[in-house]
Amino acid sequence: MSTLNATIRFLIDGTFVKALDLTTPQERIAIAESQAFANGTGANQGNEFFTDNETLDNTQKTYDLLSGEVNAFGEALVFDKVRALFIHNKETDVNTSLAITGDAIANNTWISADASHFVGAGGWYIALNPVDGYQITATIQHKLTIITTNVEVEYDLIIVGTT
Repeated sequence: MSTLNATIRFLIDGTFVKALDLTTPQERIAIAESQAFANGTGANQGNEFFTDNETLDNTQKTYDLLSGEVNAFGEALVFDKVRALFIHNKETDVNTSLAITGDAIANNTWISADASHFVGAGGWYIALNPVDGYQITATIQHKLTIITTNVEVEYDLIIVGTT
């Protein structure tokens, strides 16, 4: 049986400056946050990890979070909750966006079947809910769909969840 221990880190580090006649005032930006996941099924825990790298060309891919997906060790995935979801559009052309939709987590206002989140070129979609997680339920809240139209788009998908 596989176990999971993971940490997600966010870092914004930079300087905001403006040159004036005699001075150059600046504002330092330094924000660092992290979220650890111990192995388990409770708050701030995860016991499943799924990744995928895909290239879609004017098509869509649907992920069934209750069946049909396997982890890196070939173990079938049956998510009960999604604690973290990351989707990275790896393209650089401004006309290469992804639409994220599906019935997964519809009642938790994450993604519904009739609404989409768009991820433009180079962009990220991040949903993080480490304490409560997004509940996955059979038949009506278990599919995540990635859609692209008219162009080829490469993306990465990462899911941390519990069974």
